Amino acid sequence: MKNVLSVFVTMPVGGAEIFWLNVLQKMDRARFNPVTCCIADKGIIGERIEDLGFEVIALGRMKGKGFDFGAVRDIKKIIIDRKIDILHLHLYHAGMYGRIAAMLLPRAARPKCVFHVQNVYSKIKPHRVMINRFLARHTGAVIAVSDAVRKDVLKYDRVSPGKISVIPNCIDFERMQISLTKEEAREKLGLPKDLLLLGTVGRLVEAKGQSYLIEAVSKLNKNGVPAKAALIGGGRLEGALREHARSLGVEDKIIFMGERHDIPILYRAMDIFVMPSLWEGAPLSLLDAMAAGVPSVVTSVGGMPEQLENGSCGMIVPSGDSAALAGAISDLASDKRRMNEYSMKSSARAKEFYGSEGVTAKVEEIYTGIYE
Repeated sequence: MKNVLSVFVTMPVGGAEIFWLNVLQKMDRARFNPVTCCIADKGIIGERIEDLGFEVIALGRMKGKGFDFGAVRDIKKIIIDRKIDILHLHLYHAGMYGRIAAMLLPRAARPKCVFHVQNVYSKIKPHRVMINRFLARHTGAVIAVSDAVRKDVLKYDRVSPGKISVIPNCIDFERMQISLTKEEAREKLGLPKDLLLLGTVGRLVEAKGQSYLIEAVSKLNKNGVPAKAALIGGGRLEGALREHARSLGVEDKIIFMGERHDIPILYRAMDIFVMPSLWEGAPLSLLDAMAAGVPSVVTSVGGMPEQLENGSCGMIVPSGDSAALAGAISDLASDKRRMNEYSMKSSARAKEFYGSEGVTAKVEEIYTGIYE
């Protein structure tokens, strides 16, 4: 049996964190003994993992600015005390602290490092590029969540191609299958029943591009398409987005729903899922929409075209273009045949390619492969 230490900074509701939550529940416990470590605090998903009976260690580190060598020391101690064989490191800071901790051990005692990359390089930070290039020499394998992410890792981090595997984010497909009708879901949520309801799920931050969805809603209503949009998620841009909606006269058409845990019901209530991102890795929210059978309109960034099989399972538009977004939504909403086709195709694709059981098997192959 191999002891696996999976390291995050913290575990809010996000793609990387939910990926690990889903993988843990399908992992072969006869072959792998997983422990989760949060450098700062456990976060919502860390607590959920703990509630499922898995061990989660919170170090209480990274509370100030600058490099926290105490985090390195604490991770190193866990590696020694728990006889860790595999260090699975998620996102930049965990990847940095974890690999440095491993390097400080005698070569024979070092665990194999797996660095898990969720995002493209949206904004180049030279110091991060140089650190990742150096640490790549001390990395057994790199997991990229999409081919777009893989290309960035090759280009900027200069990782050997043989070390990189593309393993997509995964979903709990069965969780998204609920018996409520669309009308029942909307009644339960207090959402309007008699108009086009768009939905998007994600943090209210620049990368997610919600401002373009707000502009698209304005254009749709001006063009005689009565539509509202539910923005699910919280974040620092909420105030600015509310003001943007007010400035366009659509404050009554945008529903800010905050962070939610009743995700399957929310997807059931939607007519169309919209992901207007400016940059992405491979968003879990799109996979959830696909699993729920919600037709999607997304932007052509990151791994989203891959997830929708380059347009066979949903509509793809340029990023940062609210007119194109509104046009695609209008065209799709008026074509019930295509709505039904996207619903069936995307659900089937989500089940076949993004189910947690199949993705977990691929992760376990990585773990096994680095010891061959």
